[in-house]
Amino acid sequence: MLTLHELTRQVAKELRKGGIWEGTSTAATDTTITDATIGLAAGTVDGGTIWFLSGGVGITGESRVITTQAAGGVVTWSPAIAMGAVEVLNYMIFGKTWPRHALRDAVNRALQNIGEFADYDATLDSVSLQEDYAIPATVTSRIMSVEISAYPDPAGVPNPNWRLHQAFDQFEDTLRFLANPPVWDGVNNIRLGFNIMHPTLVADADQIRREVIPTRLKWEAVAEAYMHLLGPRDSVSLDEQTQNLYNRAVSRANEFPAHINQPLPEPMLFLGVGSRGSSLINPDSMV
Repeated sequence: MLTLHELTRQVAKELRKGGIWEGTSTAATDTTITDATIGLAAGTVDGGTIWFLSGGVGITGESRVITTQAAGGVVTWSPAIAMGAVEVLNYMIFGKTWPRHALRDAVNRALQNIGEFADYDATLDSVSLQEDYAIPATVTSRIMSVEISAYPDPAGVPNPNWRLHQAFDQFEDTLRFLANPPVWDGVNNIRLGFNIMHPTLVADADQIRREVIPTRLKWEAVAEAYMHLLGPRDSVSLDEQTQNLYNRAVSRANEFPAHINQPLPEPMLFLGVGSRGSSLINPDSMV
């Protein structure tokens, strides 16, 4: 899956304004590179971002905030990276019009705009005929579905054969089987379904979920970056230019398939199921 490192770099290449350059260093330390071929005036990318595209473990896939870009092609950053003996790095630098934190924010705002994703937790162990279970802390929203594996210990089973349970309810942090609780002691054989927003990407190596279409997300993040600039300004022409760029990014995003996140629907209330009466089921999971 695409990482935050690659996403912010792709977004920067579309925004471009503020100075951008890709190259290979002739020398490097853990806080500097030297590349005399950089075609930008000294200071152009001060406060911007450097992405490391190669250089070995601990370097490739990392990014840093640029401290200075001096004459002679010397670029410094902070904090230091784990250089080892490597002295040649492929890199990309970008100016401070959109600093690294703004690029990351644009990506994360675009991810939040997608909506909810179905998520699952399969860490509950069944206890024979037990009706009440403490809901794991990883279940961060209301339970939408409950499934029980056909195997007491489904770990490593190619097809755990999850079977929808049609008689459950949730009382704060407790899951209750209203009828037909599990009949055996099992390990990780109860799966809870719930909906979440996309987790915030924080580190360079953080990845998007597989339901997200990367090409669409890139342009959605570009649109979010331009949206950040829209608003009352001294120059009407600048606002109009930014609006046009925003509209173009939205149009480009719509050229790609929609994200395939499919949140679980609200459970439906069915009356008269089991000895306790009503129960909640997830109709989309029924066979």
